[in-house]
Amino acid sequence: MTAEIIQQLQNLIVIGDDAGARQFAIEHIKEFPKEIRNKIIFAFFQEAVKKDTQVKEAQSEAADEALTALKDLEKDKKNLGEKQRIVELHQKINGE
Repeated sequence: MTAEIIQQLQNLIVIGDDAGARQFAIEHIKEFPKEIRNKIIFAFFQEAVKKDTQVKEAQSEAADEALTALKDLEKDKKNLGEKQRIVELHQKINGE
């Protein structure tokens, strides 16, 4: 029975059915020998850590981009304020 379950999983892996292999491993996890079961669990753990890392990297990148955009907006606001003061001074000088 153990050899059959391992062979079924290997067949799914060989044909490239990753989703099927994953589902099969989940459904039959208790049927695998402990050593293989631990390897499967560790592989799932590594995958979860990798996905979590990718999400955190994407969040960090988005935060950096937002901060850059905010700094640019602050510069634009300052420049606009300076231009507005110039216009107001020009109007006062010209009596407008």
